[in-house]
Amino acid sequence: METKQKEEAIVLFERKYGTKPQNTDFSVIDIYKKQRVYLYGASQEVINAYKTSQNIIRWLMCYYLWPIIADVVLLFICLLKYNINIDMLPCRILIGFGVAWVVLFFVLWCIVIRDDKKSKDTVVWINY
Repeated sequence: METKQKEEAIVLFERKYGTKPQNTDFSVIDIYKKQRVYLYGASQEVINAYKTSQNIIRWLMCYYLWPIIADVVLLFICLLKYNINIDMLPCRILIGFGVAWVVLFFVLWCIVIRDDKKSKDTVVWINY
């Protein structure tokens, strides 16, 4: 982080909270460019946990739904083509992909919950 940005982050924190971040529990300052915010945390570990959880949530919101929608539509077409016979290879592949995609969601959500617990009440942010 550049010194100019760090000075601006300190000024913004002081303006909002009335004290410098070094005098509080939020002594570590970082920048999160995707959300255009300055992050203030107790340690770099909690700031990284916050960034990880926000990146996963952003990815889930932008990219998670489209493949599962396509899978459901293709599975519906496949079932109609093969007279609802799920023993056919294309149907099994689509079902397997759907199951794997749902498992991926639960794994990512567990990571988000873990990292959110780490960063809750130990990270504050201010827009720049």
